[in-house]
Amino acid sequence: MNRLLELLLGLDSGFLQRQGDVSMRFDPRWPLAESVGHATWNVVMIVLIAVVVWLGYRVRAGAGARFGAGASAGAGVADGVGKFKISNLGLAILRGTFLLLLLVLLNRPSLTLTTSRIEPSVLAILVDDSLSMAISDAGTAEIPKSRFDAAVDLLNTGEQSLIKQLARTHDIKLYRFSRAAEPIDLASLSSIKATGLSTNLVDALESVSRDFRGQRLAGALVLTDGRETSGAAKNRTTVELARQARQDGLPKLFAVRLGQTSGLSNVQIEQAIAEDAVFQGDIVNVRVRVRANGLSPEQPVTARLTDELGQPVRDIDGRPVEKTIRFPTDATQEVDLQFIPTEIGQRTLRVTLDPVAGEVDPRDNQRELRLDVVDSSIAVLLIDGYPRWEFRYLRQELIRDRTVEVSTLLTSSDSDFAQDGDRPISRFPLTIDELKDYDVVVIGDVDPRQFTDGQLQLIEEFVGKLGGGFGMIAGPRSAPQAYRSTSIELLLPVDVSRVAGASSGAVRPGRAGNAGAAGQPGNSQAVISEGFRPVLTPAGREGGIFRFFPDSQVNDEYIKDTIQPLFWFCRDVTAKPGVAQVLAQHPTSTGPDGKPSPLVVVGRYGAGRTFFSGLDETWRWRFYTGEGQFNSFWVQSLRYLARGRKLGQRKLAFSIDRPSYQLGEQVRLSVRVPDGELSRQLPGELRVQVADESGRALREVVLTRLLDEPDRFTGSFPADQAGVLQAVLPAVGDSDMIRQAIEVGVPRVEFETPEADEAALTALAQATGGRVIEAKDANTIPSVITSAKKIIPQQQSRLLWGAPIVFLLLVGLLLSEWIGRKKAGLI
Repeated sequence: MNRLLELLLGLDSGFLQRQGDVSMRFDPRWPLAESVGHATWNVVMIVLIAVVVWLGYRVRAGAGARFGAGASAGAGVADGVGKFKISNLGLAILRGTFLLLLLVLLNRPSLTLTTSRIEPSVLAILVDDSLSMAISDAGTAEIPKSRFDAAVDLLNTGEQSLIKQLARTHDIKLYRFSRAAEPIDLASLSSIKATGLSTNLVDALESVSRDFRGQRLAGALVLTDGRETSGAAKNRTTVELARQARQDGLPKLFAVRLGQTSGLSNVQIEQAIAEDAVFQGDIVNVRVRVRANGLSPEQPVTARLTDELGQPVRDIDGRPVEKTIRFPTDATQEVDLQFIPTEIGQRTLRVTLDPVAGEVDPRDNQRELRLDVVDSSIAVLLIDGYPRWEFRYLRQELIRDRTVEVSTLLTSSDSDFAQDGDRPISRFPLTIDELKDYDVVVIGDVDPRQFTDGQLQLIEEFVGKLGGGFGMIAGPRSAPQAYRSTSIELLLPVDVSRVAGASSGAVRPGRAGNAGAAGQPGNSQAVISEGFRPVLTPAGREGGIFRFFPDSQVNDEYIKDTIQPLFWFCRDVTAKPGVAQVLAQHPTSTGPDGKPSPLVVVGRYGAGRTFFSGLDETWRWRFYTGEGQFNSFWVQSLRYLARGRKLGQRKLAFSIDRPSYQLGEQVRLSVRVPDGELSRQLPGELRVQVADESGRALREVVLTRLLDEPDRFTGSFPADQAGVLQAVLPAVGDSDMIRQAIEVGVPRVEFETPEADEAALTALAQATGGRVIEAKDANTIPSVITSAKKIIPQQQSRLLWGAPIVFLLLVGLLLSEWIGRKKAGLI
């Protein structure tokens, strides 16, 4: 039926079936309508139609009467008038209707369908998932709850949850954010963890504004602690925040502040370091750096050393290894935890801090270390060119040390001279098999012409391929400058290209023109009487080579103020970038690179470790102290060098480029296979399994054999999960499975100021026309955020003067009038 009516009215299919109101509208366009009005025209036209109809049929009636005659004619007239009133009235109505229909059409009638388009109110809900939202200060003392969990519970708990109440009025769009906002669905909200590395609320609001451009955005409901930590964002004042909000036209901000605004405290282990390989029976020093925020000076923190089972590690006296730390202000303190390992093999240690009241993040109270405890005996080949004091005292100390087997070679001696040592030799090894009997090779002030090119290359292969240690003790004659352009130059952790010739820097106390000591070469440099003490770098303070006393503060003061001064050092050396680690440097002298002159430098070459001493007077440290400091320095240096060789004896070494990383950094894994036969048997790839602290597998990392170093496999993966990860290299050949602990930390910017920032939230909310709502008043939020819905009427009109029904009516009226007139004898 509707379709038939649409056809008659000339409407599109379905026009009358659409939702809305159908009405008739007129749009007349009469001349001078602005002056006289459309109604005047219509009234005039109606009067004219009435006059035309009346006059037309009135005349016709009179004419018919005049054709009669006589009495009968009079009677006929009377009958004719009566018929006129009955029959002509209908004809007049037909004509009037026709003319009125034309008048209606002249008024441009149209059929109008009025519908409504609704633009819904949209509300963006943003949940902060940055790390600070993991702080458990949003619950009660009995039931602690993290800020993020409180946000999830607030939105999504129960039939009357906040998000369901808001959905009755608004279309809800849910986001998570730390920097830019990321859309999520409600089902995934509870599975999200607060792991974002930084927070930038303004950026998040800007991205939401872009997403909803052109829509009816009622505002943004943000559940956050308000603390901005992203780059320059954390330095913006509340005034700057408000100004930017106004400039950027941010949506109305309705913020639910989560978290305490004061009274939070936290302790964290920023760093825990120790040598990755130590010797059985040595004192192992674990240096721990602890940061505290919000602690009172009277509130102590205890650092403990435990094994992987949580059992306390004990010192030499059988007491648990622990230290109590106090913080006079919010600051960083360093403590040393020391113990002596007694068993050979891999060992896992944990450094833990006892939690404090109001702890912000207890996850950062623990660090894990993995140590390789190796056999303490090492084999050393010590070579020097002449019997200088450094060589003499060092030789005597190594012969007396029961953990060292030393062979000495004095190249200036006669052929029949009996060389000293536990393993007497008469020449330098000629083959790699002979050199493999040693763990460390130390060359003093020896003329390189005492070696063949093949012997120097043997040393390079011994270090790079077999993991041996190499050290050089500088001297005034040949070392290190004479080794330029040799294989030894590649091994050194220092650049010697700008070191002058013989006697460089040879300045000692004594008479001018004489070295002032027996066994020392003469030189013509000026005599000085004031010496210097080495200045330790952070690496030097943290390592064990310069550790003379257990207490780090006592040790630092001793080296700074008490240790015997030295007078000679090798000038113009510079540390090789990316290779060297400077342990000690000159207090006043600078090198060619403008940095303090390095005195003691360590490094790595291939599988082995390297060492350079720019001093040849450490024997002076024996004065007034006996052999303690001198012996400790050199034995620890040699043991540092021997670690690569000791670990390399396991046929393969599995390592990471550093012990700790931050989220997002690349972890680089390396496997070196010094055993040539095993290396040739291996495929081109090795696979390493990476698991989290609970042992759950995270990924498999493929290590690829290097083309230029076929005994080495490397690979990397992103550190995308915080905690202590375990990289496991399955057993290869007859070697055991090897584990490496990988510590992945988080940037601590989120916990530098963990309190909720109510001032910043208030400034943003006021600038955007919103407000801050307390979590306890969350039930008022649906009434606070008003609907932005808008109803927009829409009209569709169709003119009717071309409709088929109009044509039919016009034709029907004309035809009806014509037939009536025909029957009435009027035509």
